[in-house]
Amino acid sequence: MFFTDFELEQLFNCNGDSLTIYDGSSAASPLAGQYCGSSLPFTFASSTNSVFMRFLTDKNFHRRGFDISYMASLDGCSGTITGPTGSLTSPNYPFTYPNSTTCTMNIDVLSTRQITVTWTAINIQQTPSCDSDYVALYNGQDTNAQLVGKYCGSSLPSVYTTTNRHLTVLFVSDEVITSQGFRLTYTTT
Repeated sequence: MFFTDFELEQLFNCNGDSLTIYDGSSAASPLAGQYCGSSLPFTFASSTNSVFMRFLTDKNFHRRGFDISYMASLDGCSGTITGPTGSLTSPNYPFTYPNSTTCTMNIDVLSTRQITVTWTAINIQQTPSCDSDYVALYNGQDTNAQLVGKYCGSSLPSVYTTTNRHLTVLFVSDEVITSQGFRLTYTTT
């Protein structure tokens, strides 16, 4: 899940208004974070199919609140995101991704928008033609669309802007060597 807007009362230790997120179905689950103020919290990927959130307010000051978008995935690494901004990562990022994995992630935004992708991290097994482990971008709704690039290694690819409102991200790993993977963010224009 990721935040597209966030503004709560800012007090020391979030003693006024706060949003607390747990990685599981209750407040007894592991704490993912407690947030207040106006900085967008990090993008969060749960380790289960549940996330518990507790919003507390002291009613003293009124702020905008927050807006959260999320992507659910049956196999843990494929799905569609429709929010105007967000991020995508390889499975288990920032830890090592699993062997023998194929993930297809789609970004699908409003019809009048284009998607700009910025890479924040990449560390994928390096081979001469990126034919073992790689992440690929396609300018369209699926992997039959125009291939933008196929990436591996540790050099950050260039910023890319789509020509339409769709982007497909394909991540593939073979059965032998793994690395940290990748993280990218996107915005719409």
